[in-house]
Amino acid sequence: MTWFEELRREFRTRMEPIRRAYAEQEIERGRKDEARRARIVEALERAGAEGRTGWQLVRELSPRIRRATLYRDLSRMSLKGEITRILTPRDPAEGWPGPPHQRFYANEYAFRQSVV
Repeated sequence: MTWFEELRREFRTRMEPIRRAYAEQEIERGRKDEARRARIVEALERAGAEGRTGWQLVRELSPRIRRATLYRDLSRMSLKGEITRILTPRDPAEGWPGPPHQRFYANEYAFRQSVV
């Protein structure tokens, strides 16, 4: 065995626990993300059943979720089709119209909201 092969084997044996720990962290992070997304969908379903804005209920259900994380998850979930995003124009009486309001709904309640 050459010196290079010995060096490579030594490096691999030292890196293996680090790789394993990193893989376990990634699995745990994925599990937490899934749980957070499940809570968001549950909140949107409850909001649709109660006739409330989904955003309010999501904030009540999980106040520890940072706003940026919540926006990111809502955007990704709507792109994947897990939830529905409906853009409603702002009322010009509010002043400068600005960008439209984003309303997020669980899929089964979205049609009811768009018809009303």
